[in-house]
Order: sequence, then C-alpha cells, then structure tokens
Amino acid sequence: SNSNGLAGGENEIPQIYPELVINAARTRLAVPVDPLSWSEFEVDVLGVSGVHLLCAAMAPRLGGGSTIEISLSNVSTLLAVVTPSLQIFDAKGKLCAMLSQTDNARYLVADASGAPLMALVPGGASGEARLTSQVGGQVAERAFLARRPANGALRAEHYEIVVAPGIDAVLALACFMALIVFAIPAGPT
Repeated sequence: SNSNGLAGGENEIPQIYPELVINAARTRLAVPVDPLSWSEFEVDVLGVSGVHLLCAAMAPRLGGGSTIEISLSNVSTLLAVVTPSLQIFDAKGKLCAMLSQTDNARYLVADASGAPLMALVPGGASGEARLTSQVGGQVAERAFLARRPANGALRAEHYEIVVAPGIDAVLALACFMALIVFAIPAGPT
C-alpha cells in the first residue's frame, strides 16, 4: 500500500456492533459536552429525536487509570472500551482499533495489526473533527463531530456525531471519545 496514512487506509473498517450500522442512511448521535471533562461521568448518547441509544461512562479502574465503557442504554450490554492509551476494545476484550498521533494534530486509526483504517482530523473550529478513509484514491468522510448548542429535545450543549451509511456508530463514537476525553488535553477549568 502506498498510502501515507494521512487519509486513512482502504482496509475494511471493523464493526463493533453491527446492529447499529445503518446501510441506507446516516446515523446521528448526540453526546452532552460538559460531563466529558469530569474525571468520572456517565452520559446518555442520544439519537437526534432524543431517544436513548447508548451510554458512555468513565470510571477509575483497578490498577489506576480510567477507561470509557460504551454500552447499550438501559440494558447495560457492554459494547466497547476506550483506554487512555487510545485503544478501542470490543466487549470480548479484542483490540479493534487504536489511535496514534501523526502530524498536525491528526490521528491515525489503525486496526490491531497496525494497518491504517481511517484518519481522525480535528477541524478548524473547536469541537469539530472528521473521520475519513481512502476509497479508490478519494478521501471519503466516514463520520463528523461538531459541537452544537442546546436545541429542542437536546437540552444541553452537545456534540453531534453524524456517521456515514455502513459505518459502525459505536466505533465512530469510541474514536471521538478517545479524542475528546483522552487525546486533547483538558483546557484550564
């Protein structure tokens, strides 16, 4: 592969939770902004209509450090775990993806073997980022993160995550959570 890794690879993007992969339409999620800066949090990840889809929780682990656990809302079925070293594991503890910083504050999302899957590119505005990958030499947007004000069913400032058709929303959420919570250092409080 002659990919320089900047746009992500052409490798098959893994699916952590195929049940949340929508092939015909984009998946939209909303995550409240404020709690993500706390040392411990549990937030509901909502669909745009305000329906609870997922839960993301950060808590200290035995042996130090904190991880983010992403689970199904209400039933507490664990789907993915994000570590401070920017690794993403599935519920069975299998390494699905890992983020590593490249240049210009970009991150490479690679699979367990190190093969590039996507690039995570923080945007020009604060609280924006894109997940992209290469498709036939073209850069394709796989997911987009944007900070939005409160509106309607979403009563607090939130991150909107828009996931392209056929892409696992749990993987996209995990990548963005790794970026927001662990990779970008917290600003002054």
